Amino acid sequence: MPAWKWWQQWKGKAPELVKVAMRVLSQVTGAGAGERNWSTYGFVVDTLRSRLLPDRAMKLVYVHYNLRAVNRVRAVDYEEQFFKWDDSEAVEL
Repeated sequence: MPAWKWWQQWKGKAPELVKVAMRVLSQVTGAGAGERNWSTYGFVVDTLRSRLLPDRAMKLVYVHYNLRAVNRVRAVDYEEQFFKWDDSEAVEL
């Protein structure tokens, strides 16, 4: 049984928990995010900046990566999409 079907069975008993579970299960997995992170790290820590301490380098990568993400979201008309179901079938506890 797929995980989303199992959680759908429990939507009447724990609706808030089910909403969180469905959002987590809707996330796409892959190596792309990790590869982008390493690419950003390579950009920040190059031969000119090789003397950066690891903590400082990680903070710079964090800021750079998130600024790029914010700019991408602002560049398009972004609307968060996630799984929605009919709450009319929910049973009160």
